[in-house]
Amino acid sequence: MLPAGRWRKLISELPFSSLIFARQWFVVGELLQHLPPEDRITPIVGMLQGVVEKGGELAG
Repeated sequence: MLPAGRWRKLISELPFSSLIFARQWFVVGELLQHLPPEDRITPIVGMLQGVVEKGGELAG
């Protein structure tokens, strides 16, 4: 596992089109536990904001 600064640099400099499989490029964040059954998406979107910048628009 890379420290935060190193994986951010790697993701920003590694062209996605150069990868053969999409699984070669992913971010692992903190483990989200005990998500409320009535709204699980809000904590997930909150965790991804600021981490995934080129993945499209995240609406909460």
